[in-house]
Amino acid sequence: MPKATEQLLKDHKMIRRTLENFSPDNPNYPHVLRTLQRVVLGHAWFEDAIFLPAFKAEPLLEKRFTREIIQEHKDIDFFIPLLRLHQELSSSIGPQIAKI
Repeated sequence: MPKATEQLLKDHKMIRRTLENFSPDNPNYPHVLRTLQRVVLGHAWFEDAIFLPAFKAEPLLEKRFTREIIQEHKDIDFFIPLLRLHQELSSSIGPQIAKI
């Protein structure tokens, strides 16, 4: 069974690869956006479920990483709805703009 840290590193690689294709001009943009949302939300859940409880047992780790993780998750909570809204607007307005 892989270590939890290995999974986090895989998530980071997947997010970086996904961001390389993150452009509204990309014909696969809706798919890239869904993939990014799925990976980022799964990654955040994994950190909450596995790492935050482990950090609480280690005061030095908790002090160093807990604030950072909490801030990242606040950022995720802010940006994911914006990305969803952007996707909805792109899919509903995009075909109308193409007709002009």
